[in-house]
Amino acid sequence: MDSRETEAFARSLMHEVWKPFKIEAVPRFYHHDVVGHHRTQTLTYEDILNRLAWDQRHSAAPVFDIRDSKPKQRASLLWRDLGRSYGGNEQDP
Repeated sequence: MDSRETEAFARSLMHEVWKPFKIEAVPRFYHHDVVGHHRTQTLTYEDILNRLAWDQRHSAAPVFDIRDSKPKQRASLLWRDLGRSYGGNEQDP
């Protein structure tokens, strides 16, 4: 799979599963034996379904900001945005 195919897959996944929280679309993208990792957690297929079900109940009008940028710049922007959101210092760490 080249970078264009990978990007097309990721965009389809976001638009068909994660943006609409569509549990019915999960089997088209994930095998039942999928294993994922988030920090120290190991995630399973059931975890994906549970997360989508939770998001359906608790997340109204989600906003996804996906862009290709330099990691340092993106981290800097996120830090400033968090500072504004929580009334903290807007300077980089």
